[in-house]
Amino acid sequence: VADPGINFTAGSMAVWVKSNLAGNAAILDTAYGSGESEYFGIASVTGGYLRADFDDGDNGCGRKAVQSTLAYNDSEWHHMVITFIAQGTGRLYIDGIEEGSGVSLSGCEVEYNPSGVWKLEPNVINGSFDNLMIYNRSLSASEIYTLYASNLRKYDTDKWSFYINQSLNASDLLPDGAFVY
Repeated sequence: VADPGINFTAGSMAVWVKSNLAGNAAILDTAYGSGESEYFGIASVTGGYLRADFDDGDNGCGRKAVQSTLAYNDSEWHHMVITFIAQGTGRLYIDGIEEGSGVSLSGCEVEYNPSGVWKLEPNVINGSFDNLMIYNRSLSASEIYTLYASNLRKYDTDKWSFYINQSLNASDLLPDGAFVY
């Protein structure tokens, strides 16, 4: 995708990926590079681990990263989300669960202005992508889990199905509260 000209003070990118992630490769990123290039993205690293990268370009912060504790090179579908708040925290979520405790972006860029090309790299990682979502805000942990656990699918011109993989079974009752879908 060509440069959309978006400036982020906060952001999230979510994507489903199926791959045998073997080595170092960008999976999803905004103008991955070095020098003056501001970017954030998700990459695979040696051993099938995943890493969220944040770089403010030439503003003295350099690249900051959060790496997964588990390998994801099993050729299964995995939901990957990267979130950040400028001058706040960058986070990585895999399959609805946060990896680590995030990385501080304090003292870094106050606004990210990724330039160049936004990339999905299915050929580099020998895999498939689905359902890419880009947000101009940092999603909450509960929003990320809902994205992971649910699926809205159009199966005919005027018919839709909604599936949610909730942790309660049919004999359990949902707790009292407001539910927004």
